[in-house]
This record gives sequence, structure tokens and C-alpha cells, in this order.
Amino acid sequence: MMTSSLSVYIDLWRVIAAVAILISHAAILHFGETGIRPIIHRFDYASDAVIVFFVLSGVVIANSAKKPGVIPGDPTLLTATRA
Repeated sequence: MMTSSLSVYIDLWRVIAAVAILISHAAILHFGETGIRPIIHRFDYASDAVIVFFVLSGVVIANSAKKPGVIPGDPTLLTATRA
């Protein structure tokens, strides 16, 4: 079972990953294909942030499925964890 503090810590890392993705996309949209884009790609961690976000989201969903009284395939669980 995941403790409350661990859940907050995981959520913090999910937010950090999401912000990294947002900044990367905003920079590409703002600067376009020329100019500073080669510099952005050199330090672009968005693809890593996507992996971190999805792995941590999987941990959260798996933990939700392990709670007592939750039946695998239960429509309530599927609705609550739908992205």
C-alpha cells in the first residue's frame, strides 16, 4: 500500500515531468523550426519526462487497483483511472 507522503512525492514528480513537457512544447511552438531550436533539442528532456510521467502514472493506477474491495475490471475503477 502506498503511504500518503509517497503519493504526494509521486504526484510532485508527475507535475515536474508535465511541466518539462509543457515547456519543451511551448519553446518549439514559440521558436519554430529555426533559430534557437537546435539549442533546445540539445537540452531537450521532454521525451524522458514523458517516460517518467507514464511510469509514475502506472504506479498510481496499479496502487489504486490493489486497494481492498476493488474488483479488477470494475467499471468504477476503470472510470476513475481513465486518462
